[in-house]
Amino acid sequence: MQLQARQCSPNVLIMSRRTEPRKKTDDREFPIRVKFVVPGGGLGNVVLEMHDWLRRELEPGDYANHGAGYRQFHETAYYFRDIEIAQRFVARFPELELADRTANALRAVTMAATKEGK
Repeated sequence: MQLQARQCSPNVLIMSRRTEPRKKTDDREFPIRVKFVVPGGGLGNVVLEMHDWLRRELEPGDYANHGAGYRQFHETAYYFRDIEIAQRFVARFPELELADRTANALRAVTMAATKEGK
């Protein structure tokens, strides 16, 4: 927890406590993260099914969910403590696309190299 000083008048200094954002804590505490692409229209009813599955299968402290977008990418991340549970979760929702930008980056590099070779 951080303390932050704020001056409310010339003679009074107030100290307020700031807690670390939950996403930052979850990034550090959960060893497994699965990221999915969120299409332009959102995930629709699938997101309700995902959260129903999580509530049925896991205890509240055994998973977390946060937005994971980066600039133009719209993604959502699900955090788990157990790799088998993460695999079951991914298998249960095959319609979702994993947010794997490394594959897209490799494809772009390959295409650029092919064009240069012509």
